[in-house]
Amino acid sequence: RGRRMVLETEMASLPPRRGRGGGRVARKRPGASAFKQQKLSAWQPTLTPRNIVATLSVIGAVCTLTGVLLLRANARVVAARRQYDGVGTDRYAACKVDGFGQSKQCQVRIKAPRHMKAPIYVYYELSNLHQNHRRYANSLNHDQLMGTVKEKHALSSCAPLKLNGTRTLNPCGLVANTMFSDVITLTNGEMRENSIAYASDKRQKFEQPDGFEYVVVDDDDVRDCLKRPCSTDLCARYDLPADCFGYECVGGDFD
Repeated sequence: RGRRMVLETEMASLPPRRGRGGGRVARKRPGASAFKQQKLSAWQPTLTPRNIVATLSVIGAVCTLTGVLLLRANARVVAARRQYDGVGTDRYAACKVDGFGQSKQCQVRIKAPRHMKAPIYVYYELSNLHQNHRRYANSLNHDQLMGTVKEKHALSSCAPLKLNGTRTLNPCGLVANTMFSDVITLTNGEMRENSIAYASDKRQKFEQPDGFEYVVVDDDDVRDCLKRPCSTDLCARYDLPADCFGYECVGGDFD
């Protein structure tokens, strides 16, 4: 067991090396600061039973208090739910739809369990839609939804719904062509349908393609061309290109 002597000096105190021509040669050494020399003070807690119990107690108290506040806030929420179509809704037989293209009108009475303060939000729920299914979730084209006109060969992601006969769908895919067409109105109040979409979705994520033209009209002749091209006279009446199509717009937030 011999003794050792350690010599320590600051890097910056070393004289710079001289080259053959008398110039300085840069040293590849870090500076003399405590950070670069890894001499910063460090703190490491001592894990004793008392410290562990105290730390877990504080964390548990904070989590318990947060949970109590969340439970109280959830208990103050007043919700009323009513199913008007599907299995077990015989009392609302007037609302049942058995196939595509059907249009029915019915009235559903919902009684709140206690007083509800404004604003009151109205939501709708769908069952057996499987919107999280991989095939359904991937059936869309983001570039097309942002207004870019895509060729048929570039729409493979829209399968199985990218063509309507020989016409290329715009927008294509199951996601873009799945629409909830029920119209909900209140008999003893006013329901606002504006400002329900993110501004970024309206301005950037979903845009009409270049050259798309449409006119909102109240014309019974349009109902005759919902599934086939409208007549040339009807398209020219509203300054639209030939072979225009008619669509039935439901709700006041179409524009």
